[in-house]
Amino acid sequence: MNTEILGVALQILLLLVISYPLGKHIAKVYKEGNDCMRFMAPIERFIYKLAGITPNEEMDWKAFLKSL
Repeated sequence: MNTEILGVALQILLLLVISYPLGKHIAKVYKEGNDCMRFMAPIERFIYKLAGITPNEEMDWKAFLKSL
């Protein structure tokens, strides 16, 4: 019983500690449009090319349904 309460308390504490820096990072990504994961961009472009995906093209509901 005590270990379960301790586990829940630690999860809540971890959530409170991580939420502020994570929120700042997400706000920065949406505001400035860049993040620390941009080093993956060449791999992402390769996968898009391999799958035949145009990343700038918007999908309508028919194209989305087709992809599902």
